[in-house]
Amino acid sequence: MSEPRHLFFDTCYYIDLFHGSNPGAEKLIPKSPCLIIGHGIVLMELYQGVRTEPEKKAIQEIERSLTLIGPSIQNYLDAGRHLKTMTDKKWLVPKRLYEMQNDILLALSAVDHDACIVTRNRKDFDRIKKLCPVNVVYY
Repeated sequence: MSEPRHLFFDTCYYIDLFHGSNPGAEKLIPKSPCLIIGHGIVLMELYQGVRTEPEKKAIQEIERSLTLIGPSIQNYLDAGRHLKTMTDKKWLVPKRLYEMQNDILLALSAVDHDACIVTRNRKDFDRIKKLCPVNVVYY
């Protein structure tokens, strides 16, 4: 897999920052130059879980300061197919479909935008990588 041209952080990364943890992003960024971007799904999840006014302001700053990407119609179609494959192979129980659909959409749109995802969600993304050639860095 070639070095990505873009990089974005999964929701868990921002949540860890909001709760005082420093995931050490400087160690995670690929060696070759890449542009840090944002993802609409990540912002949606962050807004959904905002707890404090400072968190809300931080999310608004992320929204204002980063170029944002999102899934295409084809990504949604492919996500449905991948979710069906995952349940057929018993990699995923039906009650986790909702939780997994956003991660699959992140992965598919990352591939489309030549982006790397920074996340600590190894369990889900290791499964997704079996179906989708996404570039992921774990912290």
